[in-house]
Amino acid sequence: MHFAAKKEQSAIRSVLKYIQEYKLEDEFPPDNLKKQLEQLEKPRNEKKRSPADVPANKRTRASNNGLLRAVLSHKE
Repeated sequence: MHFAAKKEQSAIRSVLKYIQEYKLEDEFPPDNLKKQLEQLEKPRNEKKRSPADVPANKRTRASNNGLLRAVLSHKE
């Protein structure tokens, strides 16, 4: 896990603890912070898209024959 993500998790936990300790839930609802913390705690693998989710590259490579034909036809 990256150092920045760990620092951010620690900061969010501190803020959540402060909100709970001083009973500030009504003024500062902790739901968004909890969701953000959950996102940061997810393993990096889950965040990456699977190969099935990534669209395939639609360009195809020209074969040597196709390239050769294009060069020969250009010379004429």
